[in-house]
Amino acid sequence: MSLERRLAIESKIRRSIEEDRPLGLVVPFGGYKHFWNPSAPLVDWAEVFHLEFMIHHLTPLTSVIPAGVRIEYVSEDFIVPLMDNYLPADLDRYAESFRALVSRYQAVLPAGLAFDFWRLSERYDTATITDVVLNAMPSRLSEFGSLDDDARAIELKRSTRSVNWRGWSDLTSLDTSEREARVVYARVMEKTFSDLGFLPEHVGGYYEADLRSCVVFSWGTSLDNAVKQFLTLHSAPGSTVDHWIGRGVVIPTRDERLRTTIVSRTQYEASPWSKIPSRIENLDSNLRNLETVDLGIA
Repeated sequence: MSLERRLAIESKIRRSIEEDRPLGLVVPFGGYKHFWNPSAPLVDWAEVFHLEFMIHHLTPLTSVIPAGVRIEYVSEDFIVPLMDNYLPADLDRYAESFRALVSRYQAVLPAGLAFDFWRLSERYDTATITDVVLNAMPSRLSEFGSLDDDARAIELKRSTRSVNWRGWSDLTSLDTSEREARVVYARVMEKTFSDLGFLPEHVGGYYEADLRSCVVFSWGTSLDNAVKQFLTLHSAPGSTVDHWIGRGVVIPTRDERLRTTIVSRTQYEASPWSKIPSRIENLDSNLRNLETVDLGIA
């Protein structure tokens, strides 16, 4: 993070204290559960461990900011069917699941801390944003085609894992070249939405306005954030895997304790794991068992 960006965030914190107004943190995210996850399209323990992590690290701020801290989770799911081929119905189910979890936490949060969740389609003209993105796609795809092989590989690293081949449309019959073209389309659309959808006349006029600052997790380590410089945090203890992408697990440590975290698909599938029944009552079926994954971490 640049010095200029850090100073801008510090200024918002000072203003929040001086003006006695809540500090705002906005978490824009995909708004879906990645198709690889056994709980998809619903939340799993990743979302729970993430919210717990945020509570733990943000609660101390409420002792110095009298008006408190407000965290808004904003689902950008309206673009996901076109970009990554997810079923709209699955996005609705995830939104319902995540909203219920956030509401459950909101009822028991420490004083001065507030959670909220909303979808861009609930407050913005997402049809217009979609048109802006689609109209720009031909020129953006042409620009991408001019990249050399190394730059192309770097750009496609994240999107290769993102496309749902058995989603809104059945893409399983595509051959290798067609699949690559679909991944390119997903990446170019992601970048185009990030560039144009975040303009002040669209959602960018909210995310960073007034006392709000945008917070990201794994996206913060990408090339895209080198320009935007959004505040980048861990998603859970020892992890930057996004809560909607990864799997929430507990890790046995060498001192015989259990540590909560979020693991990626690669970590989850490559490690031995076992289930532990949850002792918490009235949980949805996808949260009734915890999973331990042995990553060999001290």
